[in-house]
Amino acid sequence: MHLHLGGHLNYFDAMKRINIEIKIVGRQRLTDLLAKLKIPVGEIFLVSVNGEVMSLEDAWIQSDDEVQLYPPMGGG
Repeated sequence: MHLHLGGHLNYFDAMKRINIEIKIVGRQRLTDLLAKLKIPVGEIFLVSVNGEVMSLEDAWIQSDDEVQLYPPMGGG
């Protein structure tokens, strides 16, 4: 599975990676994977799995998925 951490989300990865290749077996909730990676779900605003935007709570992933995560955007 390929995971892209947009914005400041790579800060939560121990190696500060933007793109991470993760081996997973079967199907699992994205929230469970994020808990293992210690990425706080409260920091995530937009979730895309294989190009389809969905809610974090509804996201299930498997080994061949492309997942992109983005925090809320700010500006002024």
